[in-house]
Amino acid sequence: MTNVSAEPIQDLLRHTLEFTQQCLDRGDFPAALWALGRAVNLAPQDAEILSQRGLLAYVMNDHESARVDFVTAIRVEPRCVAAHAGLARYHWDKRAITEAEESAKAALNLDPANDDALNILSAIQSSRPKVRAAQAGHGKSANVAAHDLMPAATRQARQSVWNFLTVGCEFFADAKPPLLTHQHLKNSRVVPRRKEILKLMPKGGICAEIGTQTGNFAKQILSVMKPAKLHIYDIDFTPFDHAYFQTALKQKTVELHKGDSSSLLAATPDGSFDFIYIDGDHSYEGAVRDLEQAVRKIKDDGWIVCNDYTIYSPLEKSKYGVYRAVNEFCLKHGYEIAYLALHQWSYHDVALRKMRPGDAAASSANFKPRRACKATVPAARVAPVAKPADTSSVATIAADVIQTIGQGDEMFAGDKAHY
Repeated sequence: MTNVSAEPIQDLLRHTLEFTQQCLDRGDFPAALWALGRAVNLAPQDAEILSQRGLLAYVMNDHESARVDFVTAIRVEPRCVAAHAGLARYHWDKRAITEAEESAKAALNLDPANDDALNILSAIQSSRPKVRAAQAGHGKSANVAAHDLMPAATRQARQSVWNFLTVGCEFFADAKPPLLTHQHLKNSRVVPRRKEILKLMPKGGICAEIGTQTGNFAKQILSVMKPAKLHIYDIDFTPFDHAYFQTALKQKTVELHKGDSSSLLAATPDGSFDFIYIDGDHSYEGAVRDLEQAVRKIKDDGWIVCNDYTIYSPLEKSKYGVYRAVNEFCLKHGYEIAYLALHQWSYHDVALRKMRPGDAAASSANFKPRRACKATVPAARVAPVAKPADTSSVATIAADVIQTIGQGDEMFAGDKAHY
C-alpha cells in the first residue's frame, strides 16, 4: 500500500482554502460551501474548518447541516469558540433558551470578547429578567462578569440594537429569502423604472400578463413590445379598461383569461410564451404557484418578469412572499436576474432569464427548500366580486384603485424619487 505524504495534502488544503476565500470575496457562497466540503474531507479533524462550513451553511439557511458541523467541531476540539458561538445562534433561533445560554457561556468562557455569544447571552438575559437577579450572590463565570462590567450605556445601546434586529427577524422569518450568489447577479443591470425592461425585451412574441387590475401595464406591453398576441390572466376583470382593448380583443391579438392564473397556465402547452409578466398573488404560496407554471410555459430563451420584488408592502402594511419565491426559483431552476427596475415605493421589478448550463447546474445543486410561508394574501391585491350588469360597481372599484395609488402618492410625497 502506498503511503501518501502529508505535504501534498497540506498544499491541496491550502489551495482549497484560498479558493474558498476567493469565492467568499466575490459572493459565490455555493462554490465556497463546496470548497469547504472538500477541505473537510482533506482535514476532517480541523474544528475551525468545520465551524467555518457550519457558519456558511447557516447563512444559506441550511440550519441542520450547520448544527451537525458545530457539534462535530466541538467533539473534535472542545475549545473551538466559533463552534460554540454558532451552536448558540442555532439554539437561540430555535428558541431553545437553555441550550443557547449554555453554548453562549461556553464560547465566552473561552473568549470573553466574542460578540456573537455576548449578543445572544444579552438577548437571553433581557428576555428573562429574573436570570440576572437569580445570579446575584452566586459565583459568576469570567464571561458573565465581563459582560456585567460593560458600561451601562454601552450595554443598553447594544441591547436596543439587538432587540430591534430580533423583532425584525421574527416578523419576517417566514418571508426571509435565501441568498443569491454572484453567479445569479453578475450580469445584472439596474434600470430606473419597469417600462425600461419592456424596451429591452424582444419584440413581436407571444406574451402573458398575470394580474392586470385596470390593464395599465398591459397597455405598455402592447405599445412597447408589440406582441403577436398578449394573453392576460386575472381572477376578475371588473376594473379592467375594456374600452381601450376593444379593437385588440376583436382582432384576437389580446385574449382575456378569467380565473386562477396557475390553473389556467397549467392547461397551456409547455414552451408557449416568449415573455411572462407576473403581478398576481403576492403571497409566497401564490408567487411560487405562478412561477412554477411559468418555468414550464416559457421558451428556453424567454423572459419571466416579476413585479413587487419585496418582502413588505408599505401601502397594505402586509408581508409579501415575492422576494423569497423569486430567489428560491432562481436557485432551484438556474435563472439569473438580468434587470432590476426600481420603484419609488420599493415595489421593484426583476427580469429573469436562464443561466448558462454550468452556472445553472451549480445553482440547482445548492437549492434547499424551506418550510412554508405563513404570509397571507394581501386583501388589496384580491380583485372584488364582479357585478357585470352594474356599471356603478365598475366605477367604484376603479375609484378604489385610484384612491389607493393616490394615498401612496400622498404618504410618500416628501420622499418621492425623481425619475
